[in-house]
Amino acid sequence: MSKVKRPEEFGAEIVEALQAYGWYAGAGYFEADLCRGLKEEALAIYTNSQGDGFYQARVGDRFQNLKDTRVRQDQIHWLDPLQASPWQSIYLQRSWDLMMVLKRAMFLPINGFESHFAMYQSGAFYKKHVDSFQGRNARLLSLIVYLNDDWGESDGGQLRIYREDNPEVEAATIQPEMGRFVIFLSETIHHEVLPSHRPRLSLTGCEIQ
Repeated sequence: MSKVKRPEEFGAEIVEALQAYGWYAGAGYFEADLCRGLKEEALAIYTNSQGDGFYQARVGDRFQNLKDTRVRQDQIHWLDPLQASPWQSIYLQRSWDLMMVLKRAMFLPINGFESHFAMYQSGAFYKKHVDSFQGRNARLLSLIVYLNDDWGESDGGQLRIYREDNPEVEAATIQPEMGRFVIFLSETIHHEVLPSHRPRLSLTGCEIQ
């Protein structure tokens, strides 16, 4: 496996971006070997179970949890830390290490981390939303890690992020390329996944209090 950067090497720039804009996008923390190993596992789970290992994602909070493909069309598979593969264990540990750096720097009450694979088949999308519901959810930070080789502009599936101070104004459009990761404030950053034109894989995690 290639040499990896320590979470402290990213901490200062991530904190600065989160405090200024509410989001950060970067690369170089989740190395290529790890991302490709995770991609192979996700595809094996999806293919070997004929999709049964994944299920249609829902929208809403714990009080109103609905299946609505007009809003969200990805399929997900939750990771179980107690049954995690070696690749999954590395990903979970590295995610947790990074979150602990952010917790100390930003005085966040992070006490847990939950994560799932997300599969967007061709044509799938996720309309504009936030990952946490004010006053009704424990999610603090969202982390997305992309697992897609050779992804071009014409492949679609980009993450569109909106400004924290004005969710009607686009802040960035991010290509879901292998190894790229995005962190944003779960409760205040509106975002969407544009329609994908080929199968698209990622890992989505949320830091919870």
